[in-house]
Amino acid sequence: MYQDEDARKGMKEMGVDDWFINSMIELFEVFKAGYASEISPAIEQITGNKPISFSQFASDYAIAFS
Repeated sequence: MYQDEDARKGMKEMGVDDWFINSMIELFEVFKAGYASEISPAIEQITGNKPISFSQFASDYAIAFS
């Protein structure tokens, strides 16, 4: 399971600045709390296409990231 301190250590080992590490840990907390779990209606309003979840996107385009 993901742990903040593991992430912090890994980023530090890669030479990431502390201010950025702290910002990323804060952002991860927002996502873990579920605040980014809703799919915005703006996608459909702008593109005319129904939005999909990140899980669906990752599944559909996994080959592009391998």
